[in-house]
Amino acid sequence: MKSRLSLLWLEEPPSRWDWLLFAVLAVACYVTFQHGDIQTTGSASLAYLQGHFFDFYDHNLAVGTAAAYFPSTYLVFAAWNLPLWLLGLVNASAPASSRLVVLMWYKLLPTLFYLASAVLIYRIGAQVGLGRRKARVGAYLWLTTPIAFFGQFIFGQYDSLGIFLVLIGVYYYFKKDLLVFALLCGLAFTFKYFSLFVFLPLLLLMEKRIPAILARAALFAAPALLELALYIWSPAFRSGVLGTPVASYIWGTSIWNGYVNVQLFLIAWLLVCASAYFVEPQGGGNTSQWGFYFTNVSMFLLFGLSFFHPQWLLWATPFWVISTLMNRKADTFLALDILMMLFFTLFTVTFFDRDVDQQLFGLGVLKGIAAPVLGTAIPMRDFFLLRDASFPYSVLSALMLVNAAFKHPRFCASQPARVSLPGPGLIRTRFIAGIAIFVLPASASLIMAVNSPPPSFSTARGDFFTIGPIAEGQDVRQVFLATTGTIDRIQFLPGRYEATRAAQLNVRLLDPMSDQVVYEKVIDAPDLVERTYYTLRIPSIKVTPGQRYILAFGKADDRVGDYLTLYRTAQSDLGLSHYAVIDGVRQSYDLVVRIYGH
Repeated sequence: MKSRLSLLWLEEPPSRWDWLLFAVLAVACYVTFQHGDIQTTGSASLAYLQGHFFDFYDHNLAVGTAAAYFPSTYLVFAAWNLPLWLLGLVNASAPASSRLVVLMWYKLLPTLFYLASAVLIYRIGAQVGLGRRKARVGAYLWLTTPIAFFGQFIFGQYDSLGIFLVLIGVYYYFKKDLLVFALLCGLAFTFKYFSLFVFLPLLLLMEKRIPAILARAALFAAPALLELALYIWSPAFRSGVLGTPVASYIWGTSIWNGYVNVQLFLIAWLLVCASAYFVEPQGGGNTSQWGFYFTNVSMFLLFGLSFFHPQWLLWATPFWVISTLMNRKADTFLALDILMMLFFTLFTVTFFDRDVDQQLFGLGVLKGIAAPVLGTAIPMRDFFLLRDASFPYSVLSALMLVNAAFKHPRFCASQPARVSLPGPGLIRTRFIAGIAIFVLPASASLIMAVNSPPPSFSTARGDFFTIGPIAEGQDVRQVFLATTGTIDRIQFLPGRYEATRAAQLNVRLLDPMSDQVVYEKVIDAPDLVERTYYTLRIPSIKVTPGQRYILAFGKADDRVGDYLTLYRTAQSDLGLSHYAVIDGVRQSYDLVVRIYGH
């Protein structure tokens, strides 16, 4: 006889237990993890409440914040900030104890849009022939898509504001109201530019008359042009908003033919738009199949061939989910979501090391525990034994291509509402395993850092400065006093300066009494992250407590002009026990190092 737990696992989702599990995990991640971007945006929006309407961008730049979005984002956050402003929680005199409250309030705004977007996915699914039952499953599948859940509840970003508008537009698109579709996608464009890559292929798929296409394109452009008219005169707006690096990410994928760069993204996306224009859908169901196919291909080009920030993939997930339920092999694509989350996590924690990894504990409810130890934590990428983000990015790109190519209408069911739902066990495994891929190693990193002993010697204090480039033949040293009988781990704070991937840093631990090299390692530049502690995990080396030792650094490669650097403390009178030495000259500062032992 099957156990009650087995029966619950096989019960058709989403049951009340599925919604409860989603709520518990969402709340737990909501309060535990967070990136600092939302604080920057929320704080910048206060300029509107302070009366800085026409000088919004210049005022923010003057106070040290380069506002990077169109006004729409900041206007929404300003309205959301109004209750906190009236309560005195977001002004210069606000108590420090209110910071977590403010952060959680900021995070609530995009979370509400995220939840509301699930309702729209249900409505779109029902509109395109999934049927109400399957559309309801689609809403749940989107809420629990691991990459989407990460972007909203763990990374805590606000792309859901623009996505919400696009999804309303897509709903009206399938109701054949192209004017509302164009206007809403145009409004979404003022939040993030990605709505353009949804709008144009869909428009060309349904509308073939050139004058009508131009009219709807003009309506799409109207919101952005209005906001441009208000601020185009501002140098801070032009540098912060129009100077966004997004375009460089897109144009970065190119082939040099000996004379010019051939832009692969531009060629491929124009081909997608042309294909959408020349395709003649056979009825409503076929229109939706083609529409999601072209949108998925656009998302692949955006995020599979171009560099992306982790939260941006949220834009692709609604189209992945709905098209999965239209496909005859939905189970395969749900399993693919788990693999995508794995390689998405591998890429994220490797490329955004010490930023979008265990560091996300630093602003949540565990901040008091996490903040003091995160600098010494084992980075998540070490759990995955990765140093280069190229491999996971390439695999993720291939998986996104599969998610696009095999969503072609020929692979879709003619009547998707009649195709059986994906297996309940797979739906639940996709959610739980997908979230665990990030949460478990992040938690392990924090737990190990909390339980690790403090450094036996540390110069990490005050403000840090670079020592300048470490040139060929230069000898840079840190003298320190051993306070334990062994040295097990050494951390130092590197800088990339002008280093390419080929640069190398030589690190040696020297015994000055015998002039012997106790330990030595050559480190490649890709393993060194700017102003982020690098950890040397060494075999337990016996040392003599009370004796001075030397940590020596030098340029290991012979490439002229290819430089790394190190960070140092401010000037101070250090005495005789610890100090930096450069080319034999004692300095009045320390290199930033931590020594661990027992």
